[in-house]
Amino acid sequence: MEQPRIIVLTCVHGRSETVKKCLSINNIDTVAIYSHSGDREVLKEAGVKYLYHHANQPLSKKWNYGVQMLREFDFDHVILMG
Repeated sequence: MEQPRIIVLTCVHGRSETVKKCLSINNIDTVAIYSHSGDREVLKEAGVKYLYHHANQPLSKKWNYGVQMLREFDFDHVILMG
């Protein structure tokens, strides 16, 4: 039986160290929407492959952008990590 593909979608702004600890789960792909270049570097070092930039305000548009980016992926389940 094939493992389901799980993707975590998170929006990051200045709390990348916390997010990095939460994303250390194996076999889960992460899509991160960041708004600060420092967050991008930390997430890249943590091995997050799918990074997208969007302004942090309004936050609802940042989340909407992240959901739109999920259209590029084939997955079975998504976890929204706020």
